[in-house]
This record gives sequence, structure tokens and C-alpha cells, in this order.
Amino acid sequence: MRRNLPRLALLAHVVTATPLWADPPPVMGPMSQSPGIPMMPSEFSAYALGRTLSYAANGVIWGQEQYLADNRVIWAFTGQDCQHGQWYPHGNAVCFVYEGDAAPKCWNFYMGPRGLIAKLIGDSDSAPLSEVGSSNQTLECQGPQVGV
Repeated sequence: MRRNLPRLALLAHVVTATPLWADPPPVMGPMSQSPGIPMMPSEFSAYALGRTLSYAANGVIWGQEQYLADNRVIWAFTGQDCQHGQWYPHGNAVCFVYEGDAAPKCWNFYMGPRGLIAKLIGDSDSAPLSEVGSSNQTLECQGPQVGV
């Protein structure tokens, strides 16, 4: 039995050790580089369709978005009314237009170690959004369109 102890110790080390090929999670701040190659809009759609995702910036919950059929979305900043909108592909970007705001907001989405990472195109000063939650539940809307 004593002859097997060094082998067991080595095996325990190998099983619990981080693989040499594992990439560390990206460190992302307002001025950081992109975390890799952006997802194609079709990859984004396949990932997000039918889900309600929660996003955070710098560790603070920013809002939730529900991704529906036909590229429809419902977005809500934390504690605010829901906004209905549409998304559309624009090259590698995913652009969103919401009711009451005709100006598109275009994002690059990346697959991070814990879910999506979203970077607003043309705004290098803003922190990226990170997916911090996912559900198949309907987005809970407050305000004038409750129950819609």
C-alpha cells in the first residue's frame, strides 16, 4: 500500500490541477482589449433566443433582456419600465432599436467563460456588459405596459 501513496498523491494533483491550456478569464475594464473574435449574429441568435438574460457592468446589475422570435426583444434597465424593440445583424455586430429611440445601438457579443460579454461599438469608455443570469422565464415588466 505504501508503494501506491506517491502515485495516489500524483493522481490527486493531476486531477485537481488547472490544465496548462486553460485560459484565464478575461480582465475587462473600460479601456481593455476585446476578449476575442465577436460572435456572428447567427451565433448570438442561437444562444439568446427564448432566454431572458441579466447583464452587469463593473459588478452592478444593469438590466435584463428577453429574446423573442423574429428578432424581437424586451429590455428593462434595473428598476425601470420595459422597452420593446428589434435586433438586426450589421456585419459581425448586433444592432438594437427600441420604441421611442430610433437610433440603433450596435454591440459586439463574445462568449466569455461565464456567458455573453457585450461591448457597445463606438464607446470605448464604457465598461462591457457581462451575462450574470439566464432564465427561460418571461421578463417581469413594471410600469404602464404591465401584463403586455
